Parts: sequence; C-alpha cells; structure tokens
Amino acid sequence: MSQQSSPTRPRVDPTEFAADVLAAGGGTPAQPTSLPAALRGGRWVARPALLRRAAALLAPVLPAGVDRIVGVGPAEQPLVVATALHTGLPFAVLDDTTGDPAPAGDAGPSLLVGEVHRHETVVLVAAAPSPADHHAGEAMRSHGVRVPRTALLSEVLATAD
Repeated sequence: MSQQSSPTRPRVDPTEFAADVLAAGGGTPAQPTSLPAALRGGRWVARPALLRRAAALLAPVLPAGVDRIVGVGPAEQPLVVATALHTGLPFAVLDDTTGDPAPAGDAGPSLLVGEVHRHETVVLVAAAPSPADHHAGEAMRSHGVRVPRTALLSEVLATAD
C-alpha cells in the first residue's frame, strides 16, 4: 500500500508579498507609498491572493493554545477572516469607531462579528500597529479575556528583512 503525502502549502516569500502589497497600495513613482501606509490603507485586502498569503505569514506567529483570533475595526475583518480560514480558529471583530478606550465599568468592546468569552485566550490580529488594538486588548483583559499578544503582519514582514 502506498502512503500518500499530505499536501503542503508553498512557502510565502515575505519580500515578494511586501512588494505586492506596495504595488496594490496606490502610490505613484513620484509619491511612493510606504509599507506601513499600504498595510493600513487596506487596498490590498480586496485581493484574495494577498489575503491568503498574509494569513500564511501570520499563522506561524500565533502562540499555541489560542482559542480565538480577534481584529479591531471593520478594516481588519478581511485579514482576520483569512487567518481564521487558514488556521481553523474561530474569530471575532470588535468595533472601533472612535479609537478611544472602551468605557469603564461593565461595558466591554462592542462586537461587529463573532463572540469573545471570559477566560478565553485570544490574539489580536492586525496588518499594522494601531492604538485601537491596545485599547481593545485592555478592554478584553478587564473582562477576563487573556490577550497574550498582538500578531502584526507588519512585524512579520519586518523580521523577514
């Protein structure tokens, strides 16, 4: 009996991915777009091939034992969904219309999609750093959710240089 090998996904070249994000970023030769600006700008998330590659780059940096991945704001939703599909982890997207910290008291961050439960371990997933990620992490921690880190696509790309 022959043993079938499991299919392997091709390795994503971070340098090539960054170049493709920059190309999708909308800059011009006279006014080029920086990688952080292109990641935050979000034009690249409309391209499924880039989302698949971004998820493949983020998946290895998610710590073991994560119950859920969480994005902050509607702009992060495509990246979070792509990463969830790649990893099989459930996801949620929190609202961040103001960028301000969540209100004190019992009010937690508002959910746009999905759910987050007390005592879960979640990792925030984002394309680039944002104050909203910090505020959301603090708000979730105050409601008994473990948030060990934020997985940033920009950091993955920076460490690949």
